[in-house]
Amino acid sequence: MIFAVLFFVFGAWVVQQLAYLPTITWLIGAFGFVALVSILQFRRSLLHQSKFLKSLFACLAALVLGFCWAAGFAVWRLSDELPRHWEQKTIEIIGVVASLPE
Repeated sequence: MIFAVLFFVFGAWVVQQLAYLPTITWLIGAFGFVALVSILQFRRSLLHQSKFLKSLFACLAALVLGFCWAAGFAVWRLSDELPRHWEQKTIEIIGVVASLPE
């Protein structure tokens, strides 16, 4: 179980090292892969699979889930950006300064 948690953290760390975030379709495909591995794991566990392979599948699933979790949150947070056609343009903002920090 500890190895699965470490692989989850490693998957989240890998996202931090990427130059570009993966697309949503790639993340959905990776999550589908984890679902497929989990289903195969469950079906094969009925056949008394070795403990090593169970741990390997759990670590692989945790790695991909950590990657998808971190990338999904990054894509969600970056979706708040301004539209591209506003770049290099002067934007007028109208408002009221209620108070200044002391």
